Amino acid sequence: MAAEWPLNGVGPLPDSRRMPTPVPIAAEMYTVRAAADRDPVDALERIAAIGYLGVELVGLHGLKPAELLDHARRLGLEVIGDGLPEWLDENGERGFDELRELGCEYAIGCLDEKHFASPEAVGDAAAACNRVAAGLREDGIRLLYHNHWWECTPRPDGRAPIFDFVALLDSDVGLVVDVYWVAAGGLDVAATLTELAPRVRRLHLKDGHLNDGSAGFAEPHTAAGAGVVDLAAAVAAAPQVDWHVTELDECEGDPFEALAESYVYLTGGGLSGGRES
Repeated sequence: MAAEWPLNGVGPLPDSRRMPTPVPIAAEMYTVRAAADRDPVDALERIAAIGYLGVELVGLHGLKPAELLDHARRLGLEVIGDGLPEWLDENGERGFDELRELGCEYAIGCLDEKHFASPEAVGDAAAACNRVAAGLREDGIRLLYHNHWWECTPRPDGRAPIFDFVALLDSDVGLVVDVYWVAAGGLDVAATLTELAPRVRRLHLKDGHLNDGSAGFAEPHTAAGAGVVDLAAAVAAAPQVDWHVTELDECEGDPFEALAESYVYLTGGGLSGGRES
């Protein structure tokens, strides 16, 4: 039997809005992917200068694993995981050499909307995740599943697929919950985080305006605190997580400025812990 996830034991909250010991804050490199493709070292340096303590990767942006790790260590940034784009195909799971070379403890994966179109598809999706997790486990890597809105959009029976999906996952498969997409799917963020605990191992603290309709899924995101997602309630509902990660899939303006604004909001409000906290 796979080992259960450890909790970090931060203790009870003094109130519903603040953490007694702020969870460390990292930046998702997907936010600055264009700049990182042009100059990955400069992108890492700018993230570290803001005050972030870690980075969550989606590839190496042209660097070799050892090169990226050397730069991250020099800047005091922890590499907290790497994404698994195109991690499933018709022939099964792809290789994970990059993860092994990086020495990542966590791999982050997601599946597209078709995998949640029916209860049968949900079962197949969970089985595929379990197969990937078993392969990663042999190298000491744990799988974190990243949600989008389609897992969190209720079916006609009123239940969202994410709950049935999680119930079918092996015990050591965790969740990195993107709170914006939970809200975009129509679920209450804090209640969802509470129901899914202790599977929730990490939070993507993404914000935006949540305009109604399908157009809202493609709208640019905002810096944390500039949208309508109740990030404080999300943080309070998941004290057990190891990292808070800021991410904007798309944004208007400079993504580094959005990361800086997010950092100020989250660390200044005592929701997350940064370099200056």
